[in-house]
Amino acid sequence: IRLLWLYTIIMNGLFMIPVLVPYYEAQIGLTFQDFLIGEAFFALVVVLLEDPSGWLSDIWNRKRVLFLAMVFELAAVTALLLADSLLDAVIAQGLFGVSISLVSGTNMALLYDSLIVLNRTDDYTRLAGRQQGFGLYAVGAASLVGGGLYAFDPYAPLYLQMMTVFGGMICSAFMIEPPRSKRAAEKHPLADMLETMKYALHGHIEIGLIIVFSAMLFSSTKLIMWMQQPY
Repeated sequence: IRLLWLYTIIMNGLFMIPVLVPYYEAQIGLTFQDFLIGEAFFALVVVLLEDPSGWLSDIWNRKRVLFLAMVFELAAVTALLLADSLLDAVIAQGLFGVSISLVSGTNMALLYDSLIVLNRTDDYTRLAGRQQGFGLYAVGAASLVGGGLYAFDPYAPLYLQMMTVFGGMICSAFMIEPPRSKRAAEKHPLADMLETMKYALHGHIEIGLIIVFSAMLFSSTKLIMWMQQPY
């Protein structure tokens, strides 16, 4: 579990995030619109591969899937280093999307199955939240470091990210794969979503408001993040 947390920190150590737009403009010669095209392709890849990557994680070895995610991240960073056109940048973003989709769900399934072995499934929510928190802290810290490094060398954040990727590979290689635990689906996911909506909208206004507030907060922070990038 500690290796999984360390892997999460490394995976979220995205040193290029705060300076990606300046990098696109100064090092690749692309516009902000070009950057958004790359981001759109990244999002498309993540959406399209969300289910296939989960299927791969279920039929294959999960630690190997996490290792493969690091391989794709390394390829993405390398592609970004060598990029000199919009097509190159879009390819790099697509590779990042593959990496993210491979990790999504796999890391939480690995955590849950590990807790089953330890008879600690009641701790899943707390430990999963801690794992997500580590990822957010890593993004914040990496942004500060990456922004500082970019001022000295525009390629330095990418070089540092490449080095940390190897750390993620080592973490996944030393993880112990727990036995699989499968639970039969009780109902279709859409039916579960509908039931949750009915619960939130009928007699539980505080739950409904939390859902709406969370959606607004997430959307607004994403919008602000990209709106400030050109400046």
